Amino acid sequence: MKNFRRILSVALVLVMMMSVFAVGVSAAEFRDYYQYEEPFIAFGDVDFDERITVKDATALQKHLAKIITLSEDALYFADVDGNEKNTISDATLIQKYVAKMIDVFPVEVYVPDYSCLADGNTLDVELTQNSAVEIMVTVEEEGFYNITATTGGETTIFLDFTSEDMEDHWIAQADGETSYIFAKLQPGVYYAYMYIESGLDTTVKFKVSPTEEVPFDIEDAVELNVGDRIDVKAGEASLVYKVDVESLNILDDELLVFTEGENPLVKLVCYDKDYAVNSESYDDGTGNTMLSVYSDGVNTVYYIVVTQAEGGSDFTLCCDTYMSMLKGKAKDITLGTPDEIVVEEYTEEYEDEVLTYYGAETVYRFVPVKSGYYSFNFESNSATGVMALIADLNDIENAYIYIDMSETGGRLFDVLYLEEGVEYYIISIVELEKAESVTFKVMESDENEYKEAQQRLPFDDTTPDEANLTEIKLGETVEVSFDATNDEFLTKDFVFTAEEDCTVVLYSEDSADACIYILDETGMTLHMSDDIMTLINLGEDAVLYESNDFAVIGTLEKGETVYFSVGSYSETDDSFKFTIVNEADYTPIA
Repeated sequence: MKNFRRILSVALVLVMMMSVFAVGVSAAEFRDYYQYEEPFIAFGDVDFDERITVKDATALQKHLAKIITLSEDALYFADVDGNEKNTISDATLIQKYVAKMIDVFPVEVYVPDYSCLADGNTLDVELTQNSAVEIMVTVEEEGFYNITATTGGETTIFLDFTSEDMEDHWIAQADGETSYIFAKLQPGVYYAYMYIESGLDTTVKFKVSPTEEVPFDIEDAVELNVGDRIDVKAGEASLVYKVDVESLNILDDELLVFTEGENPLVKLVCYDKDYAVNSESYDDGTGNTMLSVYSDGVNTVYYIVVTQAEGGSDFTLCCDTYMSMLKGKAKDITLGTPDEIVVEEYTEEYEDEVLTYYGAETVYRFVPVKSGYYSFNFESNSATGVMALIADLNDIENAYIYIDMSETGGRLFDVLYLEEGVEYYIISIVELEKAESVTFKVMESDENEYKEAQQRLPFDDTTPDEANLTEIKLGETVEVSFDATNDEFLTKDFVFTAEEDCTVVLYSEDSADACIYILDETGMTLHMSDDIMTLINLGEDAVLYESNDFAVIGTLEKGETVYFSVGSYSETDDSFKFTIVNEADYTPIA
């Protein structure tokens, strides 16, 4: 149970990432009407005609001879040797580029912060707070290598090691000891990215060392399967286990390897077949350790090495998946029968602060005896926040996520249509303003309550309030105004229902800073737009046109409804017109 709280939190996020919203997918699509793209500008293109020709060299020569004056932007892209000066050398290099004597300008040749050979020699790397460096590592011979970065202090650093040919990165972390990656490398160039997010400036000793020793013998690995519980004696030598995520049929799930028995001296490290570190275990705060096996899309076979320091105790090594653990921990809930969720106090240290919060995490299993509408109810006496996932875990793509909160307590609920005989799991995280209880129950419901729940549209703060909606018809223009004396960002909400399949344009006129949020019937944001930006061709010239108005285009099917939340970012009072027309009736900016 002590591991379960961590498992539940991670699993809820995992399932949310895998799921889609089962409330329906809108067919409506919107985008900015004016799709402005930055013009192609490159070093050597002095006249900005999106080509590098002898005319660019000539333009620079004329500038140097004071015949013409180039803009600051033109002079920046004319500095092709990268010496922060404009000289005849730059013009000569442009001419050589045009003549194909060179294929890249010196300014474009990237120079990493550091470089070294994979020969075991130490490289001192200076890192400052919130900074990153790149190290180019040249490997001359195929073989196994240790990549280490030692801080010698308390600063936490992160190390990312990759190459242009690798399909994945190898990542490690150090907090004063040594961050290491062990891998089989081929001859070539690799890049190590090292950074610190906070802490003191530090000197990191970095090296890539060839070695003939490997961390373990693959031949000694014992198969580890989902559901295994292996008793391990204190002081037992390193153990090696093999997991094949493909044969275990868990490619769409996350594999967990963890300990039970409160032995904090156990460490688990996951390697791939090339001995590159995939992940390492962490202390879950209860004296046990937990490891996640992350499938990188390339490897399917991984090796788990289990070690323990002296002074530990007996423990049990466990292997399971997020989904099976959720199912195993689920509590059956009966229709109409309330269950009490006990909310406890938790503290957490964050940047020298001790944060206190009150929460509970639960998993229920509910099997409807008949198909129909059912409500999921959370009731409390104080401010409540609920995040829940309601899903058939065998069909996770149709999972439904429910998020809601109340500042006064009372009933928080959602309604779904469920199928007879299907196992549904309700995975929830509840937070209160103080330690007390929340009552949860599943009740029969109906279509009217379903519609009421859907109208609350909990997913987006910009969702229009049904009571304050103004219906707008095709071809109609509405004038809106906003009072800058109000500290809140205000919007006015409109609803539009397509009477036939159509392509429409929505645009504003004469605004100080208009914006529009477009949402579908479920409250999901389809598009947000504010300023118009486009290139206008005037004869041979192109002018960048900018406006504080918006202009968006979208397609809808007959009967489809969308919501427009129209607002303004202006810091002064703002009034403007807002119009919706058929695409054929819209006159684009000339």
